[in-house]
Amino acid sequence: MAIKFFGGKNKLKDLKIKDVQKNIDKQLVETDILARRVRNSDEQIQSIMEAGSEPGVSSVERKVMALDMSRLENKKNRAMSELQDVIKEIESLDNTLALLKDLEAISKKSKGDIYDIPIDDLTDEVKEYAASKAQKRRISEEIDEVIGANTSTENDVRLSKEQREFEEKLNNLAAEKEKNSRGY
Repeated sequence: MAIKFFGGKNKLKDLKIKDVQKNIDKQLVETDILARRVRNSDEQIQSIMEAGSEPGVSSVERKVMALDMSRLENKKNRAMSELQDVIKEIESLDNTLALLKDLEAISKKSKGDIYDIPIDDLTDEVKEYAASKAQKRRISEEIDEVIGANTSTENDVRLSKEQREFEEKLNNLAAEKEKNSRGY
């Protein structure tokens, strides 16, 4: 049974170190984009918070601002989730790259072609390695679920609570600025 790697290549020997490195480089660019998206969302939330805390902002405007802040926070959380996925992909590519380099080194030392190993033996080795990685990933995901699991209903409640918290922050900042502007 052949294993399908990225790009539709179904044999380890079809993978080239430079191709794997190119994919890693592409993913690193993606991490920069996602990190920028997170940073921009944070900056926009901060800007809205500052604007919403100014004297003279109505309660209706604050509610709208709280909604905007909540939406930005949701956008930031999606970007963070995507960022985690890209990081996992980079880790996988790094492991593939390391494997290819190891195979290349073994091939040079043995003065033979590592790819002459029967595919079933190599497949078994790769399957064991992949199963070990998958088990570690499942354990990590289970821990994440226990710590921070959100069903869509919980997520909706969280967003509503989040909106109220943002609105409360805006109201508190506005009251504080109003108090300071009066000289109290």
